[in-house]
Amino acid sequence: MFKYIVAERGNAPGRAWHLSTEYFGQKPPNSEYNNPQPTPPSIEIQRWEKSRRIAWAKADRPVIKSDLVIGSSAVGSFYINPNNPEDIPF
Repeated sequence: MFKYIVAERGNAPGRAWHLSTEYFGQKPPNSEYNNPQPTPPSIEIQRWEKSRRIAWAKADRPVIKSDLVIGSSAVGSFYINPNNPEDIPF
């Protein structure tokens, strides 16, 4: 079930184990992870997984200072720092 969702979304395969553990509250059975063809999830599991993605997106996570760029301007997909002479736009 969760392997199907993870493969469909392009996430790392280990995410399926964590989703299954969170949903059922215990380690998943090995038969689910040894099966080469994952089974499609039920509507209930699809909705639960979607709610987890929404909750993650809305979570109040701290901002890391390295994520902020101070004193620079965006040019295309590059950041130009006016204090650095090597950052010259083309």
